Amino acid sequence: MVTLEVLHSLSGVSRQEWDSIGDPDFPFADYDHLHALESTGCAGPDMGWLPAYLLLRNDESRLVAASFCYVKSHGYGEFIFDHAWHQAFARAGIDYYPKLVSAVPYTPATGPKVLVHSESSRAVLEPVIVDELKNIAQRAGCSSVHSLFLPVADVPHWQSKNYLLRHSFQFHWYNRNYQNFEGFLQDLKSKRRRQIQLERRGIATTPGLSIETKTGKALTEQDADLMARLYLDTNEKWGSIPCLSREFFRTIFDSMSDRIVLFIAKQEGEPIAAAINFVKG
Repeated sequence: MVTLEVLHSLSGVSRQEWDSIGDPDFPFADYDHLHALESTGCAGPDMGWLPAYLLLRNDESRLVAASFCYVKSHGYGEFIFDHAWHQAFARAGIDYYPKLVSAVPYTPATGPKVLVHSESSRAVLEPVIVDELKNIAQRAGCSSVHSLFLPVADVPHWQSKNYLLRHSFQFHWYNRNYQNFEGFLQDLKSKRRRQIQLERRGIATTPGLSIETKTGKALTEQDADLMARLYLDTNEKWGSIPCLSREFFRTIFDSMSDRIVLFIAKQEGEPIAAAINFVKG
């Protein structure tokens, strides 16, 4: 016998318990990442992301599966454009919002949206979670349930509960056992290979330009502030609304430093650009 519970804050479950069902290759569903979004206010009611964590426990009260969802009052931060659905609902005289979304806020990364303990059966438990999401949506007055950026292997569990499938596109790079960067270049067509070589040569010959790599304990609060400043500057440059705060970056640089790799480009020792990467597995 299993029991289902809905929490509106991840603080209602311990990090150890949540991560016991975590995916070994998907850092964005880790407690530290989801809790950082919530605790810093980046994902909360004021931002149009009301958390709804669905927990499934066995007869020993052990957490065996869970899903992270949000009641959404808008479509921002999903990176899936569903304007056609919104317009269709409007023409039918039906409110599209709120809707229930199973996704990582502001993160268009393919990965499991239902977490299952390694000793339990995903084929058995994921359909239970997926079906219960409909009840959560109904109680919250949501028009529909959406799960974004699902792994292909998980799709049948959703289709078995009559969810409609919508295809989208992402570009992923895979290391095909390359021994070095030159091995990767040799795998490309000559035009693309020359283009990359020219771009890299231009960077390598720029006076005073250097790139630093930092991870783990080498990351500092100053690095978090740098990433936040560059993030805000980039959003302002392109006229976008920034959703992540300096406090969010400080939080994950502290709690997730072992899963972050930061590249910092410097001109004459002064930071001019940075890229944050997440690793796991």
